[in-house]
Amino acid sequence: MENFGLISITEVENGIPLDIVITEIDQSTLDIITCPICRNIGWNVVDCSKCGNLFCRNCINEVKVKDKNSCPVCRKSPFRSSNTHALKRFFVNLKLKCPNSPCEKTFEYSQYTADYNNHIKNCPFRKYCCQNNGCNYKNTLNNKEEMEKHSKECQYKIIKCKYCNKEIKEIDLENHVIKECEQLLKCEYCHNEMTRSYYNSSHTELDCTEKQLGFYLQNAEKEKEKYEKSELFLRNENEKLRNNYRNKIKVLKAENSALIEKNEGLKKEIESLKEDLAKYRENNLKLIGRNNLLISKIRKRSNSKTKK
Repeated sequence: MENFGLISITEVENGIPLDIVITEIDQSTLDIITCPICRNIGWNVVDCSKCGNLFCRNCINEVKVKDKNSCPVCRKSPFRSSNTHALKRFFVNLKLKCPNSPCEKTFEYSQYTADYNNHIKNCPFRKYCCQNNGCNYKNTLNNKEEMEKHSKECQYKIIKCKYCNKEIKEIDLENHVIKECEQLLKCEYCHNEMTRSYYNSSHTELDCTEKQLGFYLQNAEKEKEKYEKSELFLRNENEKLRNNYRNKIKVLKAENSALIEKNEGLKKEIESLKEDLAKYRENNLKLIGRNNLLISKIRKRSNSKTKK
């Protein structure tokens, strides 16, 4: 957190800011206790014996030196203070709060210079800001990790240009290299010496024919490389398709062989069934013949019995 600094706090001698006062004050009282010089609520006040206006002691002392010891309101000279104890009645009930939100610490008016100042310096909610010029980042000590992370990543930190060693904000580095960098270099095409900024911004292919030719050759190389990659891609895709079709053909051949083998098995089974059918028919004819022979014998016997 080296690039973080404390955001300045209100100094005691400049009065008490109204936004840290939590006691309700009516307008007439506020008009009385407001220092006309710093426009804050008076601290360590004195009053003008002529006009009765209240001032912070430090404020009036500074003005008297510049304004020949006269009151800045009524212009009476020399300035005389009544400094009576009656002034205390306006301030005795005032309560103040810590200005660092969300801190809830409160103070009595009489504690402003002692406890208040001591607390402000050590308040965990005291705001820190990035010291890099242009950066608006703020945080508190409660978020040290975020602050350390910002310190490393802040785009407004000062770095050195790696080409010319000039100190520059990180956020301006790219623009510096293009437009301001004074490093001398040679054009790789025409070999003329020039600053890097001129080379980046003005030494275009229109000024340098060698550069124009170089760009043309570079583009030609890129197109050639692109074509070769495209051709290689097409070859690979073609080879993938071939392998895919070969695998499919192998699968189809295997399926066809299985079907042929199954067909042969079915043929054998049909032939076996035909043989069984022929045997069945032959046995059936034999049974019919026997049956007819038995029928004829029975008829002969029946006829012979009827004759007797």
